Amino acid sequence: LQDQSKPVDQVSFLRVNQLDGIRRAKELWAMGYEEESRAEWNHTTKKMSPDELYAAGVLAEQWGWYATGIRTMMKGNLWDNLTSRFPLAYASEVKRAAQNKNLQPTLVFAIARQESSFAADAKSPVGALGLMQLMPTTAQEVAKKQGYSHKTSDLLNPSYNLLLGTTFLNELLERFSGNRILAAAAYNAGPGRVRQWLGESQQRLRHGKH
Repeated sequence: LQDQSKPVDQVSFLRVNQLDGIRRAKELWAMGYEEESRAEWNHTTKKMSPDELYAAGVLAEQWGWYATGIRTMMKGNLWDNLTSRFPLAYASEVKRAAQNKNLQPTLVFAIARQESSFAADAKSPVGALGLMQLMPTTAQEVAKKQGYSHKTSDLLNPSYNLLLGTTFLNELLERFSGNRILAAAAYNAGPGRVRQWLGESQQRLRHGKH
């Protein structure tokens, strides 16, 4: 990847910001109609030019709609706009949570970017919630171990989600001897699945299979 981020064209930015569909999307979001807001945004950006999509992506990022901004950049095939595709969202919260667990902030940013694209209200089809996409049962176990007061709805709070997510990530790093690749894989797929993969790999090596 080569970062070719550039200043947004101000004419395109102002034009996009004044579009009725974009304004409706913002108003719907402010009223709590998140799904309707996303639908309005997606419909409005469907036929935009690359310059307009870039402007829309930057606008979404400025509003704190990081996941929407990332998807908008991808819609325009703007792969080299790395600053917008990989924003350092919730920077102070991420750095604070990482520091508390002696983790590298870059690793926490990477996990949150992969898991939710920095959507604090993200809900996966299997039930994972929030920035770091914690399963409610996992979150409850982590909170209980640490003695935290816990409600599942709190997982949609970025700071609390990061607190539990970094705690869980730290546990996985300890479990896999500090190997960030294995810990990241275990965070996404579960530690049991990673141990299974490792066992299968060792069996193939013993039998000379690749």
